[in-house]
Amino acid sequence: MVFSMCAPGTQASSANRFANDVTIVQKPGLLEAEVDGEIVALHIESGKCYAMNEVSSCIWSMLTTTQTVGSVHLALMARYAVDEGECREQVALLLAQLELEGLIAVEAD
Repeated sequence: MVFSMCAPGTQASSANRFANDVTIVQKPGLLEAEVDGEIVALHIESGKCYAMNEVSSCIWSMLTTTQTVGSVHLALMARYAVDEGECREQVALLLAQLELEGLIAVEAD
């Protein structure tokens, strides 16, 4: 299973900060549309366009309300056949990209 969010020039920062109890939620400011089960979004202020695959679209949809990183892991492992370690690693990488782009708010307890 591949998690990805494509935006030109986007690089993931260190993903070590996304422990199970960290909370995450979407920040406002994106216009988005679903196309064939995947989200395409335009950041209003920056003008950047994002294309999310099926899994990153699923994660993005979960983040319309505040979630813990652990709850995202559990939901994905219930929905997809994925190894727990791979799931944690890939989710952390995606969340790092989203945070780097300023698309999510992250709060550690």
